[in-house]
Amino acid sequence: MSEHGAPSAAAAACARLLAIAEAQAEALANQDVSALVELTSERGALTAAVEAAAPWTTEPRLRAVLTRVAALDEQNLARARDLLQATEQQLRRVRHGQVALRGYSRPGAYLAERPSRLDRQG
Repeated sequence: MSEHGAPSAAAAACARLLAIAEAQAEALANQDVSALVELTSERGALTAAVEAAAPWTTEPRLRAVLTRVAALDEQNLARARDLLQATEQQLRRVRHGQVALRGYSRPGAYLAERPSRLDRQG
């Protein structure tokens, strides 16, 4: 806080950064990709403001907030990796199913390509 009791620009930026990290965790938990993309975009713009407001290096309260953000980031990255692996496994199953389905794509095609003996004798 500033000497007048109002939050400093650095404190406000750090608080917003924490709120975004928490919202990103929620978006990942809900598998809401569009919300995650939007939050990541907002966070990118905010990160520059946090870096420019360097007092966080000397204010323990702000350092604590940023430490919490870093912990959430680690959790979010782990969750994102898990979701990517699950998606990869699902895609493999879909591909396997597509290959199997192609085997049934033209039922009876073997009959038209190779007429039976009865069909040839007429």
